[in-house]
Amino acid sequence: MDRAPETDEMADRLRAAVGRLGRALRSAQGASPLSPSQRDVLRVIVRRGPIRLASIAADEGMNLTMVSRIVSHLERASLVERTLDPDDERVVHVAPTRAGRRLADSLRRERTAVLGRALGSLGERDLRRLNDVLPLLDVVADSVATERR
Repeated sequence: MDRAPETDEMADRLRAAVGRLGRALRSAQGASPLSPSQRDVLRVIVRRGPIRLASIAADEGMNLTMVSRIVSHLERASLVERTLDPDDERVVHVAPTRAGRRLADSLRRERTAVLGRALGSLGERDLRRLNDVLPLLDVVADSVATERR
């Protein structure tokens, strides 16, 4: 299917805006003891754990060696724990600890607060318009995620 040039331009603007927003939120994690990649991996583990290392790598677009190093760091910090798959001991699953869940929740609340303050600068009309668009952004995100698999 041919797309109109306007669609390509819109896709480029959306990609740029989402990228800037993501970078701004990542850097808003002031006093976090974790690097941005470690925070991202912890969030995946909290959201989807117990999860295989290979699944984390696929979700985050990272190589398995890097994911293993990050998980080792998180494990040493007592934020996650590894377990062997009972059906195949070659397979390792990673799950968050209580401390890992608390930290991930704290980081999520901090990012949400930063975004909330930014939204507070918008007028009521703009907030309603943005709220109307959110379901479409979910559809686009799901479509992109499905295409990556």
